Amino acid sequence: MAVFCLPQISFAQSGKTCSVQRVQYMTGEVVRVEESWIYIKDEHSMETVRFFVHKDRLKQYHAGERVRVYYQQTGG
Repeated sequence: MAVFCLPQISFAQSGKTCSVQRVQYMTGEVVRVEESWIYIKDEHSMETVRFFVHKDRLKQYHAGERVRVYYQQTGG
């Protein structure tokens, strides 16, 4: 697993802190493909999650395929 320390540094009262985001992944089945979005049903949580995919790469995915997606979660 890779850990990235982003160049955004916030100064707290206790000193310098660095925001660390971890690359996460999920494995699941492609439920549907629309415009620039791919919908994947996570095999662990059974929750459907959508991801943005460039339209040129979207052509290679089809409903029913099993895929693994690596992503960085933004925000809280």
